[in-house]
Order: sequence, then structure tokens, then C-alpha cells
Amino acid sequence: MSDRPNRHRIRTEDLEQSIFSPKTGNQKVVSHLHVEPNTVVFTIKGKQDEIVNDLPILHDMDYTRRDGLELTMPAEHREEACAKHTTFHNEQGALVKYYIKRGPTGRMFNPIGVYDEIRHAKSRVVPDEWKYREVGKKAFNFYLDFLTTKNYAHLVNAERELS
Repeated sequence: MSDRPNRHRIRTEDLEQSIFSPKTGNQKVVSHLHVEPNTVVFTIKGKQDEIVNDLPILHDMDYTRRDGLELTMPAEHREEACAKHTTFHNEQGALVKYYIKRGPTGRMFNPIGVYDEIRHAKSRVVPDEWKYREVGKKAFNFYLDFLTTKNYAHLVNAERELS
């Protein structure tokens, strides 16, 4: 490592001062979101930790490594995780973002499909294969209907919402 400072790193204070409002010509005050958002993770019915309002929910999982170290795996990193919604809180209210696990082709993860299950199992070797991507509320609700009913029509409708 060199002793030179990283010139490409922007400090938070510098970033806040650099935000410019073209309407007033003055610097804009940015409302900061809380550091820890509230995230709820969903899975296919039958693999859940708990059912809340008829929705299959996953929780963080505590486990112990072989060397005795106790760790917690966040629910969104668990293999069973399919979708999540995150709520950010600030002074004006709440902002909700919806995410669905999608493959490299852009298709939504189908936890009961043979092809997707095989690809998902291989994702332990290639971890960037399945990623959470932001979607609209309507597509997210169709996908949740698919996870709870296992009816492919809801998955098809969710994918149609994205195109």
C-alpha cells in the first residue's frame, strides 16, 4: 500500500456541499435517510420462517462456523430468499423500494422451476448470477402472489409488468 491519500474518495461533507439547486442558484439541503432501513424478505410458501398476513417471510439466521465463531446471515443473503422490500425513513415520511431476485437474462427467479433451481444452486460458485433488482409495486405484488400461491400466471404477469 502506498502512503498517498486516495484522491478519488469523496467525503460526505464535500458531497453535501456540492449539491446545487438550479432553481435558486443556492446549495440544496438534502434530507438524510436513516442509516438502518427496515427490510422484509420473502420466499416461496413452504420454505418460510414465519407467515405474516399470509406472506412467507424469512428472518436473519444465526449459525456457528466450524471454528466456533457465531455469525448472523442476513435474510436477503439466504438461499431461500426471492424478494424483499426496504423502507427508508426520513423527516418527510417513508420511502419504500421493491426488489426481486433476477438472473443474468433479466428473468425473475422461479424457486419451483427446475432450470432456475439448478442455476441458483450454482450461484454459490458464481455469486453475482442472481441479484436483487428494483421493480415497481405492481410487479412486486404479482410476484408475491406467485410466491404464496405457486400459480405461474402471477409470475408471468409480474414479468409482463417489467416489459
